[in-house]
Amino acid sequence: MKIYIRSIFTILLLFIFSSLIFAQSHYHRNYSNHSLSINDYLVLDYEQKLSSDFIRMDSLISTSIQGTSSKFLFQYTENNKISEWLILHNLGSGWENSSKDNFFYDNQNNLITEINLGWYINDWDSLSRIIYSYENGILSQSVFQRYNNNSWENLDRYNYLYNQNQNLLTTLIEGWINNKWQYNLLITNYYSSQNRRDSILFQRWLNSDWQNDKKTFFYYSANQIDLDSIVVKSWNGLSWINFLKQEISNDLNHNQIGQLEKIWDFDGWVNSIRRFFTYNEYNFIESAYCEIWYNNQWLTGDGDILFQYPNGFTVAIITNNIFAYYSNIVSVDENENTRITHYSLYQNYPNPFNPSTIIEYKIPESNFVEIKIFDVLGKEIITLVNEYKSEGIYKVQFNPDNLPSGIYLYRIKAGNFSETKKMILMR
Repeated sequence: MKIYIRSIFTILLLFIFSSLIFAQSHYHRNYSNHSLSINDYLVLDYEQKLSSDFIRMDSLISTSIQGTSSKFLFQYTENNKISEWLILHNLGSGWENSSKDNFFYDNQNNLITEINLGWYINDWDSLSRIIYSYENGILSQSVFQRYNNNSWENLDRYNYLYNQNQNLLTTLIEGWINNKWQYNLLITNYYSSQNRRDSILFQRWLNSDWQNDKKTFFYYSANQIDLDSIVVKSWNGLSWINFLKQEISNDLNHNQIGQLEKIWDFDGWVNSIRRFFTYNEYNFIESAYCEIWYNNQWLTGDGDILFQYPNGFTVAIITNNIFAYYSNIVSVDENENTRITHYSLYQNYPNPFNPSTIIEYKIPESNFVEIKIFDVLGKEIITLVNEYKSEGIYKVQFNPDNLPSGIYLYRIKAGNFSETKKMILMR
């Protein structure tokens, strides 16, 4: 299982800017004799979901069809900025450190340095870093370096130019070759009169000139808000020809709940991979799952999943499924300064947990409340709450004592309301 994870700034390596994320994945897959993913040329607009004053992601668990798992754990500054993320792998013999990133900010909370470290012989070794520069508070340049022979060496430099609406206009990527910066790739974004991105042009520096390579086109649904499809075309020297396509389905909250990816094969589109997403009550991604097209049928398999979170970063993983776990920073009702209007069961925190965790819930009216814990087979473990409650927000602690590591379920019942969520105990 391959994993690529970057902050909203670091993902600029994958062509991201403040409100729009471009992800150029550095991995390949081989389904139905195809080797490229549309994520190589994909742009997603996460502007409405990049930050949250009341919720943040604590961890996520990813599992491949081979049974190997990865766990991501996150820490934050007092300003709710990511200060560290830690990645652990489980290949069957328990969780082991893999890598981590540390983040450093200036007085304006701008990310100025990110350092990536790898776990080697029971210690952390520096691997790479990114240095960020700003003009008038807007990211203008990113320099990528690797750690070699006890010193930092330049690798790539990304230069960003914006239009009058502060939308990213161009990204000029240079490589450090023969001790000087040399042109490599130019990415140009085109916007409609409605300030909506309609296409992206990719050009490579060849023979002392910019040569067309790929172009991504975005097509929107009737409401002109949701993406309906994305088509990537390749330049054959004379014209643009079909290359990759993604058909998108959305829910009523404008969340992408399905992605069907196809690749152009001579005279038609051929299925390649499809992804399914679920969201929590705040419209943040809660889980993702993928299937691959093989021998004219959809099969459970490992595919590339681009997974976005409210704290301003993106994870790109080749895996089968992902589950994300969030916690509340402050009460939603305190944040909105309104009375409780509906029932809610929040994700437990911390999660994964050891030795105990907190389960929070809210009820809009006086009612009898029952909260029970079950194992994954549905066997009842314990009843945490079994009493009459007035309107309000409540917390209850769960201490599993001698329970083994694993996935457990917790369920609330209050009047006609019932909801169940998962939690993970890690011994």
